[in-house]
Amino acid sequence: VIIQYKGSPGQRHRDHIRRERGRVKRDLSLIDGVSASVPADALKDLSDDPDVEYNLAYALLQTSQKDRAMALLREVTTSHPEHSQAQYQFGKTLLEDGHVEEALPHLEIAAKLDHSSDYVNYQLQVAYRRLGRTEDADNELKIYRDIKASKREKAVDRIRDKKG
Repeated sequence: VIIQYKGSPGQRHRDHIRRERGRVKRDLSLIDGVSASVPADALKDLSDDPDVEYNLAYALLQTSQKDRAMALLREVTTSHPEHSQAQYQFGKTLLEDGHVEEALPHLEIAAKLDHSSDYVNYQLQVAYRRLGRTEDADNELKIYRDIKASKREKAVDRIRDKKG
């Protein structure tokens, strides 16, 4: 399985996998995660970690198991409201399903928790626009574009630094 965390996985994450009779196969630093081998019955214990719960929900969404995924995302956003990725994914999926008013608070929380994720602001502007809140939508669209521009500039700088 691939287990992604909010930040770089540390020793406590590796120890948790070992306690569940698993082993870390490879660090996946690009996604702040690890590739691990764990017994199937250990997945539930690992899922008590909100990062793992979120990733399980995300995987369920990718395999068209939306009902299970949404139940898990609801659980994570309720028990760990500070989990920005879960708030975002729950809000985005609700928005995609046409539940705009229910999606909005989750997207707003995600935007407050994570100021660097342009995709959160993009989805938030979509929700505002669908609710007829044009001024709020325009503001979020500006934030989205500013974050994208900043990321492009940083990418260009990194390329220049490597060449130079």
